[in-house]
Order: sequence, then structure tokens, then C-alpha cells
Amino acid sequence: EEEKKYFSDIMDSTDSEILDIVEDAMKIIDDELKEKLGIYFRLTMLSHLSFAIERSKYGTIIRNPFLEELRVLYPQEYGIAERFIKEVNEKLEYKLEIDEVGFITMHIHAALRGVKVSETSEQLTLTYELLKVIENELGHKINRDSYDFIRLLSHLKFAVNRAKNNIMIENILLPEIRKK
Repeated sequence: EEEKKYFSDIMDSTDSEILDIVEDAMKIIDDELKEKLGIYFRLTMLSHLSFAIERSKYGTIIRNPFLEELRVLYPQEYGIAERFIKEVNEKLEYKLEIDEVGFITMHIHAALRGVKVSETSEQLTLTYELLKVIENELGHKINRDSYDFIRLLSHLKFAVNRAKNNIMIENILLPEIRKK
């Protein structure tokens, strides 16, 4: 019952042009994923894009600090989000910034995993903070286009997941590494 009211409120408060734009763009997601993510995802996207479009009208930009990390960690979702935002921008008077690609990527990733966007955001924040610590220790930024960056982010993502879920792994090479 609460979901019906939420759905009704969003539909009633959203301009019909925006509804059409979002629905057209949703076809990109459906086609790319070969599955429908359901009504809740559609409502989330509609709500998110309505606010993003409203912010765009007034020149308000919310920066997404995780664009590079999202591009590397979730390349399929990122590519879909790029095409989604391109489709939306082709039909809007006000253009959405590249940062929205990152936010849409987070929504798609969360929906595919069946988790809240806040969980994806938390993992990205921890990964980003670990990356900053590593770069500070190295004394330089790691090239975002390098294979090393991709591998490091992948390792950090799994390390964050293991820490969050209290999963311990045994490094069978550790005694040999300590000798050297």
C-alpha cells in the first residue's frame, strides 16, 4: 500500500515530458541488460532524474567524486549509464553533467545486486579512501588509465567486501614475503 502511494506521488508530481524521456531511456537499460529491473528501479530512476533535471535548470551541479572508480569497477553499468544520459540529454533543454553518469551507474549496480544505493556508495567511499592512503604513501597519484589502477581497484573492492563481511583469507605466500 505504501509503495502504491509512493508510485502515485512520483507519477503525479512528474512532468509528462520527463516521464516519456525517462521511459525511452529505460529501454537502453532493458536492452543492454536483457532483463527488466522492475518497477521500483524505474521509480528510483524517475525520482532521481526529476531532481537532476530540476537541479540542471538552476545550474546546480552535484559532483560525483567516484567517476573513475565507477568506470573501472563497473564498466558495463557505466557504459549503460553513459548511453542513458546521452539519450536523456538529446531530449532536454538543460543538459545533465557527466557526474550523473556516475550516479546512474550506482543505481544500476545496486539494482543488479539487489542492494540499496547507499551500500554501493559506502563501498566506493571506502575504496576511494584506501586509494588516497596508498597514493599518499607512494607520494604520487596512480595513472587512472593504467592497468595497475584497474588491478588495484579490483583488489581494494574485494578487500572492502571481505572486511565488511568479516571474511578472513590466508595468504600462503606471506611467510615467504616476510623472509624477504
